[in-house]
Amino acid sequence: WNYHIDHVLSKLKQTLAVMRQVQPFVNQATLVTLYNSIFLPHLTYACTVWDGAILVQYDKLQRIQNRVGKLILKAPYRTPSVEILSRLGWKTVKTIHQQQKALLVYKALRNALPPYMRRVFSLR
Repeated sequence: WNYHIDHVLSKLKQTLAVMRQVQPFVNQATLVTLYNSIFLPHLTYACTVWDGAILVQYDKLQRIQNRVGKLILKAPYRTPSVEILSRLGWKTVKTIHQQQKALLVYKALRNALPPYMRRVFSLR
């Protein structure tokens, strides 16, 4: 999964750069909206497939999420990441991916998946 995670990191860094450019001109609520609309989708797209990534790769993803949080809050570099996530009400990358995986399993058990995915998940 190294290649895929590196590609996702590249997209996230581009998004961070865009957010840095607009940050002086917009308020915090707008930055949170940008995070939710252009950052988070890159972080969660198909994450149930590559959720088995090793922890080193998750650390890279977590660090960039922390940087975006600090940008939004205009927090100093040394502000603890736990505080940033707490103030924004965000979950860690690993938690987000675990929740997405749990949601996929729930939908599979409730037969609420699209037809093309039902073939992948069949109860025996």
